[in-house]
Amino acid sequence: MRLILLLLAFLPSLLRAQGSFSGRVIDERSGKPLANVGIGLFSLFNPEKAMDTVTGTDGQFQFPKVPAANGYAMFLRKARYVSTTFPRPSLFNLLEVGPAGLSNLELKLLPQAVLAGVLVDHTGEPIERATVSAYRLRHVNGTTIHLPVPAHSYTNDLGEFRLASLSAGEYIFTADRREIPTPYTLGPGELRESLTVVLPPKLEQQVSGRLSGPKDSLTPDTIMSRHLDIVTHIKSDGSFTFPGLPPGTHTLIATFLSDAPSRCEIATVTVADADVTGVTLRPPPNFTLTGRLRIEGPGAASPAGQTLSFLPQCSYHKPVAATTNPDGTFAIPNFPQGPSRLTVSPPSGTYVREIFQNGKPADSQNLLPAPVEIIYDTRTAHITGQVDGQFNPALPLSLNVYLFTVKPDGTVDRDRQPIAIHSPNRDFSIRDLPPGQYQIFATEVPGNYFRAEEFLLTFASRIQSITLTPGSTLPLNLPLITIPA
Repeated sequence: MRLILLLLAFLPSLLRAQGSFSGRVIDERSGKPLANVGIGLFSLFNPEKAMDTVTGTDGQFQFPKVPAANGYAMFLRKARYVSTTFPRPSLFNLLEVGPAGLSNLELKLLPQAVLAGVLVDHTGEPIERATVSAYRLRHVNGTTIHLPVPAHSYTNDLGEFRLASLSAGEYIFTADRREIPTPYTLGPGELRESLTVVLPPKLEQQVSGRLSGPKDSLTPDTIMSRHLDIVTHIKSDGSFTFPGLPPGTHTLIATFLSDAPSRCEIATVTVADADVTGVTLRPPPNFTLTGRLRIEGPGAASPAGQTLSFLPQCSYHKPVAATTNPDGTFAIPNFPQGPSRLTVSPPSGTYVREIFQNGKPADSQNLLPAPVEIIYDTRTAHITGQVDGQFNPALPLSLNVYLFTVKPDGTVDRDRQPIAIHSPNRDFSIRDLPPGQYQIFATEVPGNYFRAEEFLLTFASRIQSITLTPGSTLPLNLPLITIPA
């Protein structure tokens, strides 16, 4: 009874906390109202409580009861128009709904642009059952970035295709993994529907062969080309055919249905300007892979009991683990010959300093069949810092710091995940880093919102380049990078 009385006492304020949310949707070019526009209203604070409606014949829409709050955004969708958010972009310019609600909003949609036509080969013959995709070109500081768009089409028996729901911009096509370099520029709502797109001559060649013996219960159903991850079917007699492999050297792998890491058959083929036939896959010879792990530096711990994981090309999805002995040595019998990949998890306070084979630095992603020497070092580097700048603490977005490794050749490795900052004073700390060259910046953009390549090019002048030395701690103040549009 007491709970009911409390709820009744607060009922008026609860009712006041909901208001009407209304407006209309128009064509951005003609100004005419748009009917049957699907609208989703959602809050970043409560995404599970999204609301949906559809505009009437006059383009009007209404959400009658919207809780008063900040952080609202809308998503608009209509056939033959470019889907969009409101406000644009929704992540940085959100709507606030007060107790009285919001009214008289005017939302605009642009008609879709379309690229359509016929795909033909270099002789002019239509190509049927081809997958046609589009990439939007963006030019940033002299570099062209290919941005995939969610537009795909399959050619019919006449070679016809149609890519719709495109926004204004510059595009190129790809068809069946081949790029068509001719760019096409579209204006807002422009229809280009009579294109003749010529697919360059096919460079791939057919590669065929068979396993070393007849097919049995352990024989795999498919065979793959390593690196390209192209898979083809193995027939009942053990033969196979790759319809097309590009020029270059390819490793063909058939991994058998067995737990043994060496149960596979391999062949290496070189594709040039002609088909390759008569390839025979055979089991690679085995050997005992040996090596040693050392831990160096102040306070170095024992190398005993460390786990190392090797992934031979012969066992593409079956890592082989080894545990180091008290002196750091290890041995793996029956290891298949051929390149392999090494994965390690250095203990806290250490990093992988060097990997050697035959006394020379080795690539952990392409180890040779030779003894391995792995060196951990305790002289890790650390970064401490603070992010400076204005940001909206009310938004449920992480403040992220990005740290990218600069390789010896000057290229940037963008695989590292961002570090989310939840500290009220925007402090951050990144520990146990290998010494070396890095690029670092801070932004409000969520980790999956932007492409690192585009961001690095666009904001190059605001990204810091740093050098970390062994055992050092580098204090930093990072300016906050925000994207206004």
